[in-house]
Amino acid sequence: MAQSVIFDQNTKMVIPDNFHLELSYSDHPNWNPCFIPAHLDLQRQEFAKDNICLTEAETNQGNVILETIQQVINQSGTDSIGLCFPGIKNDQGIVIMANGPRIPDLLGSISGIDSLYHDSDCCVWGEWKSSNGKLEKCDNAVYIGGGTGIADGIILKGVLVDFNQRNDMKRSWELFMPDGHSVEFCLSPKGMIDQWNSSQNKDVSSLSQLIQDENAIPIIEKAVEAF
Repeated sequence: MAQSVIFDQNTKMVIPDNFHLELSYSDHPNWNPCFIPAHLDLQRQEFAKDNICLTEAETNQGNVILETIQQVINQSGTDSIGLCFPGIKNDQGIVIMANGPRIPDLLGSISGIDSLYHDSDCCVWGEWKSSNGKLEKCDNAVYIGGGTGIADGIILKGVLVDFNQRNDMKRSWELFMPDGHSVEFCLSPKGMIDQWNSSQNKDVSSLSQLIQDENAIPIIEKAVEAF
């Protein structure tokens, strides 16, 4: 998704402008809906050894993402662009990714981008520093946004907490329930839907469908516990 904004020098806030575009990776002919990321333990080991070995499936899925991002940039018609993306990053790209492919050369593969921001942080900034955000003038807050995974953030005494600089705080995908599932898996809409679809004969595709069945109560209770 791309959204143009205007920065107000007086208020130090951003105001949504006219350009808005959403493209889905799944619309790309080479998108693999059955893609399974490399195990996180393996990803961490390869990153620690500075020897990231992408699988063919990762490379193909990553190329779909790169091409889609470049398409959005081309259609935006602007040369002042910021890009946020999930996963653990280094100076060049995505080196650990819980819900998708690693793309360690992301910045070098997309023209017009020289910095990569964390998607969770940008979700918080958007609510905090946008003229239509819900956290305007808020000094202390916990942000949780659900989708494929969880975008999580904390505003503490007027400062956005940097999880990368805090050893005493972890993101939802790094926290685990007693049964071994991550908080992200239990709390995110996709995780809740996956729990249902893997245990029931009838699949659902949305939370609104899920909550209509009383058999989904344990999944919802687990999400409450994770929260």
